[in-house]
Amino acid sequence: MNRLNNQTRKMSKVIRANFKPSTVSKLKEALAQEFLSFVLITCSEADGKFNIEMDVKGDPDLLGCMMDGAKNRLD
Repeated sequence: MNRLNNQTRKMSKVIRANFKPSTVSKLKEALAQEFLSFVLITCSEADGKFNIEMDVKGDPDLLGCMMDGAKNRLD
């Protein structure tokens, strides 16, 4: 449980940047090396439409907890 609490505290870290496709790949690699689990949601615009992508890596239970926490912040 303590490990989960430590991960939950890290969940609040938001990285804001102007991403380019190669930057997103580098960010995914860096997140995979530094964190046990991560959820990365990116959004780009092309032809007036938004393209939203989500990448996840890690323990399914921890990812579920992270997604629930994110959903609660949006609600």
